[in-house]
Amino acid sequence: MAGPVYFRKVSEDPETVRCAFGPDPEGMPRTLTMHKAPAPRQWTTTAPTTSP
Repeated sequence: MAGPVYFRKVSEDPETVRCAFGPDPEGMPRTLTMHKAPAPRQWTTTAPTTSP
């Protein structure tokens, strides 16, 4: 049976986020390291030009 899982951010740097997690908010025995995705590219669009 599933139960609640609590997460707390432990640290963050430009490439990763580290979280502690566990079944009790007072005791989080495990850690999870997540790698951040690269920032999305900024796309620019130009409207088609029409000649009069």
